[in-house]
Amino acid sequence: MERITRTSIFPKLVVAFLLVIIPLYGIGLVMNRLGESSVQDEWVNSLNARTMVYVKTLEAEKKHVSDFLSEFVNDPDLSQLSILSGILSVYEWSEAVKRVQDKLLILTNSNATLKGASAHIVTIGRTIMNNRAIPIQNKLTDDYEAVKPQPGIDYAHAIAWQNRLFLGQSFPDGSSDPAYVLAVEFDLAELRHSLQDLVSSDQSGAELIGVNQEWAVADTEVGRYSSELRAFVVSRFGQAALEGVEKAELNGARVQIAYRYVPSFDAYLILYVPQKMIVGDISFYRTLFWLLSLLSLTVVLLYSYWIYRLIHRPLQRMIRSFRRVEDGRLEPAAMPAGNDEFRYLFLHFNKMVAKLNTLIHDNYEQQLRAKHAQIKQLQSQINPHFLYNTCYILYRLAQFGDLENISRFSRYLGDYYEFITRHHDDTISLEQEVLHTRTYLEIQHMRFTGRFEIEVADLPEENRNIRVPKLVLQPIVENAFKYALERKMSGGKLRIAFAATQTSIRITVEDNGDRMDDDTLQALVGKLDTVEQESTGMINVHRRLLLMYGNGSGITLERGEWGGLAVTLSLPLQTELEPLPERTTA
Repeated sequence: MERITRTSIFPKLVVAFLLVIIPLYGIGLVMNRLGESSVQDEWVNSLNARTMVYVKTLEAEKKHVSDFLSEFVNDPDLSQLSILSGILSVYEWSEAVKRVQDKLLILTNSNATLKGASAHIVTIGRTIMNNRAIPIQNKLTDDYEAVKPQPGIDYAHAIAWQNRLFLGQSFPDGSSDPAYVLAVEFDLAELRHSLQDLVSSDQSGAELIGVNQEWAVADTEVGRYSSELRAFVVSRFGQAALEGVEKAELNGARVQIAYRYVPSFDAYLILYVPQKMIVGDISFYRTLFWLLSLLSLTVVLLYSYWIYRLIHRPLQRMIRSFRRVEDGRLEPAAMPAGNDEFRYLFLHFNKMVAKLNTLIHDNYEQQLRAKHAQIKQLQSQINPHFLYNTCYILYRLAQFGDLENISRFSRYLGDYYEFITRHHDDTISLEQEVLHTRTYLEIQHMRFTGRFEIEVADLPEENRNIRVPKLVLQPIVENAFKYALERKMSGGKLRIAFAATQTSIRITVEDNGDRMDDDTLQALVGKLDTVEQESTGMINVHRRLLLMYGNGSGITLERGEWGGLAVTLSLPLQTELEPLPERTTA
């Protein structure tokens, strides 16, 4: 008896598991940190993008209002009312006022952020609103106090006054004693609503804070960190920092702040998000990660030792027995002392050895040769009528001189018959079989242009390289054309779907043929169990699958959702192939 050198498998298992786990956990740690950095970058980009879009929108709306005021300030009706009011008739005066009111209303309605508009005609002591006329007596109204020319007033920027926000334009421009002043008031509630659209959660917030004028609009009625944010804004304005994203601490809360200066409002847009919301509790998950690593290492060590004691020793004895069988000595192995699964394996090993002595010399080899010959014979029975039909189509295209379609059709035929003649193996990848079926569908599409619709689902990535018998899907599709779709002049439908489980993949081919009744369906189901030697199409595929994979595989038939036949192929998941290279067309 050949002596087997005994080496302990325990240190090998430990080292092997460590060699696998340590790099994996190292990669996991790096990925964790890269993920944190990536999340940070994504949030920074998102905050920057949101503030930029909001500022551009606000600037555009303010420019629209300013342009309207610049044009409206030269309105002839305003000039008449301010200069010629004393000589205008009541009718002329009323019509001029109405026209001014209409234009103010147009201005107000042109922008959702505007609350109202008014024209303060100083020369006659009147204010014309967008909906009514209010006489001004000895003292001008409050609205006029907000926009009247005075030192520090800059009509290029928004004007804050008594928790309200205005834009103004005087005529003549720059005069301390104007004839009239136009004013529009922003709707702070609408601005607050627009700021709420920037906020992604209850813990986040947004504020619009004036720099040189103390005013602010927050996404809530009362800003959470208004005083801290004002100090932040003043500091950044003093440093000429007009935009950016920074980490800061507001009232003890760590936040990420995105800020951007709004020139036309002389204000900063502030958008803040809690730091914890961006990356989560990284330290907590990092601690869990290391605890999981330590636990996994302990389990690996204990499991390796258990395998060594429970499996390695009886496995060595089993290996010795197999080596004797390899040497041609069909001798039974000594039974182990325990009463576990290894005893069952040794018992059946000894039975197998006894049966092998009989099968090898009697009929085992003969049965294998017969089964292989039967599979080859079934594969050779593919009906050649498809060749006749395609050649006839090529003949008709040549008659019409359709060179483009002749070129396409010839390429499809070349791909089709290249597949049949080049792949001599009994099994191929499922992806190759599906590609061949798609080529067949392209040929049929040119043959029956406009007469049917085809729906082919994407083959799942994880199932593309499993081995399947050659020519199992295309004959089923061909059968659907022959008996269901060829006679339809329009409205034909064909669908191919894939559904995978842990042990098998199911491929369903369904048509909307109108010749499938219960009797026909039962007859087809009965034919699947026939044993005659000559068989083609669907029965051929069914018998090949049964011969290669046994019970549990093959074809099942039922009525489909469209009323036609639904054919389902059940294939066990086999050894995977290498991925296919990209296919190129000459």
